[in-house]
Amino acid sequence: MSISFNWETLASVEECLPLLRAHWDEAASYFEVFDPKLDKYREAEANGFLHILVIRDGGAPIGYAWMFVSEMLQCDAKRAQVEGYFIHPDYRGMSIFNKMRATLEQRASKLGAQYIEWTRKAAKSGGMWHDHGYQDIEITCMKKLS
Repeated sequence: MSISFNWETLASVEECLPLLRAHWDEAASYFEVFDPKLDKYREAEANGFLHILVIRDGGAPIGYAWMFVSEMLQCDAKRAQVEGYFIHPDYRGMSIFNKMRATLEQRASKLGAQYIEWTRKAAKSGGMWHDHGYQDIEITCMKKLS
């Protein structure tokens, strides 16, 4: 096993679509149609907002995380938002997530972010997150509108 953490462009991440689909099936299937808008991701990447971390084992993608970094509108600060992340189930429980989290935090700080937030399941609150200095600040609720 040769695990690497690489900052990559969206063009190379398109090979991660099977992982994105697995993430969708596991955590985001409340949306009706799996149809990633790669053109929107490309636009965010071209504007310097989107940063993509791909985790590989011997060159094959086994996980990813994408992070948007932007100025906050409410105050004079910059925030990083980790909106999507996934590690293949065969690689969970191997401290890969902790390395991924630390790598994202380092990149966010290097890009000038004072805050980092993660979109995650509410049930995954506490524990490891609190151990690494995170606090629960909001719960996101979603409702489908007709």
